[in-house]
Amino acid sequence: MKHINRAQYNYSYELMAHRGDQDGCMENTLQSIKGALQDKDADIIEMDVRMTRDGEFFIFHDPLLQRLTHRRGLFVTKTAAKLKNIRLRNGEAIPTLDQVFKLVAKTKAKIHFDLKDYMVGFFDAKKFLGLIKKYKLEKRVIISSFNFRLIRKFNQLNPQLYLCLYSLLPLQRTIVRTKKYGAKAVGSLYLTKRFIEKAHAQRLKVICWNIGSEEKLKWLLKHKVDVLGTGSPDALKELLWYYMKEGEL
Repeated sequence: MKHINRAQYNYSYELMAHRGDQDGCMENTLQSIKGALQDKDADIIEMDVRMTRDGEFFIFHDPLLQRLTHRRGLFVTKTAAKLKNIRLRNGEAIPTLDQVFKLVAKTKAKIHFDLKDYMVGFFDAKKFLGLIKKYKLEKRVIISSFNFRLIRKFNQLNPQLYLCLYSLLPLQRTIVRTKKYGAKAVGSLYLTKRFIEKAHAQRLKVICWNIGSEEKLKWLLKHKVDVLGTGSPDALKELLWYYMKEGEL
């Protein structure tokens, strides 16, 4: 497929493969990440990070195991050795952060890590940054969290990091905290015109991590949201090409 002519929309946006490319793949797997790496129009590959009881990092979204595996229980109570013996529902192993780094290190892709362990005292930020430095990915990594204290911690450790603060609601205080703690981007589950305008006025990028519908996509493009996230990059590209062809935007 041809590349998208993004100038059509009079601003520069980026496409983000949310939990990898989920077309025919399970979310947050090595296969979904490989698929996103092969997608020429996916600027950013997003994935979720959780830490085990013994301090190792895995790519996994949920706090509980049962939706994505055949096992039950809290992810955070498991050791790395235990998790390496648990298979996802598609038969794949749960990816480790180290596996992902080895996969992306030789590419030029931007990697977005959404940190799912919100407790600042539990998540080992120094160890996480040590791995990023080991693979020389400091300039290609985006780190996001719903916990502003965790964002503040990462900013204290390395003010040059590209950080993003998330929130469920489009609150003014989220924008204030984003600026205060050195983050460069902000995102909310429910974006509003006012929230986007205020964020842009503060020179912050706005991220939508999952588009969800055609109507929402048109709205996001109209209001110049900077990062458009989807689990199906190819389907999103098809829609964008259709809009361009029909002159709907």
